[in-house]
Amino acid sequence: MSSLRFNPQQMAFYTRLRARQPNGKPGVIAVMRKLLLLCYSLWKNDCVYDPHYHPAHCLEKEVAPTS
Repeated sequence: MSSLRFNPQQMAFYTRLRARQPNGKPGVIAVMRKLLLLCYSLWKNDCVYDPHYHPAHCLEKEVAPTS
């Protein structure tokens, strides 16, 4: 629940889910699952949490043209 208050990305995700469904509980569960997946992937890859991380930007950096 604190993630819904303080994390802008989670707030936006919850707001989109809440607009589709009037009951808030499925939205809260979806946010919890998303956080669990995030925690697991950070632990598995031994990474530090970066709030400004966006996967599309990382893909552009990794795929460098070879000449």
